[in-house]
Amino acid sequence: MDSTVVTLASLFAQTTIIFLIQSIAVIIMIYFFLVYGDDLMRNIVRSQETFADKKLTVVMFQVIRDDVSMYILWVSLINVGLGICTALALSLFGVKDALLWGALATILNYAPYVGPLILLVILTAVGFSEGDSVLSMITPASVFMVLNVIESQFVTPTVLGKRFNINPLLVVLWMFIWGWLWGVGGMLLAIPLLMCIKLALYHLRLIGNWVEVFNGCPQDETNLACKKNRWLAKLTKFWPQNSA
Repeated sequence: MDSTVVTLASLFAQTTIIFLIQSIAVIIMIYFFLVYGDDLMRNIVRSQETFADKKLTVVMFQVIRDDVSMYILWVSLINVGLGICTALALSLFGVKDALLWGALATILNYAPYVGPLILLVILTAVGFSEGDSVLSMITPASVFMVLNVIESQFVTPTVLGKRFNINPLLVVLWMFIWGWLWGVGGMLLAIPLLMCIKLALYHLRLIGNWVEVFNGCPQDETNLACKKNRWLAKLTKFWPQNSA
């Protein structure tokens, strides 16, 4: 018994240290991006040969910045709303520590698919440990599953539209890669980073039509947001020739 406790304590201590190191690395990276990001952008603009190219580069940076900022803002509001609804619903059903599970729902929902799945497993374990009947055992996980389905299938697509959709397979693979590199912090940063890369590739036309691999909008999509995204890409594609 004592050896088991010591092993668990050692494992917890190692996990905590790794998490702290990863968190510090993420904070340092964000700090340098905030401090030196503008200087990097200015250097890229200066490297362009013609005034038209410089203007185009500035426009693309502004579009990418605005899109990423809008994405993070709306996703954060949606995640906070999901957390509040989860905490209220679980408290109504008498689940202990409902506020904690609501906070976890907010944080883990930044990692689509994987984060909600982790919380679903946790709430299933909570239900089996606290419940005294089959209904009470499945209540915590069932409540969160219903709320998550409403958020992921109705709220998020309605608010963000298809403009910010990314292939789910790429989302999961990208999160696993960054989770392997930086743990939880990497998984939380993975999707905003992937969105930034998608928008940059889309507007900078670096890989041509291959950017459609990222895009969640079909070729025949009539959604206005998708049309706007394609229009911007076409504008950046033909701008240098037209302005010469």
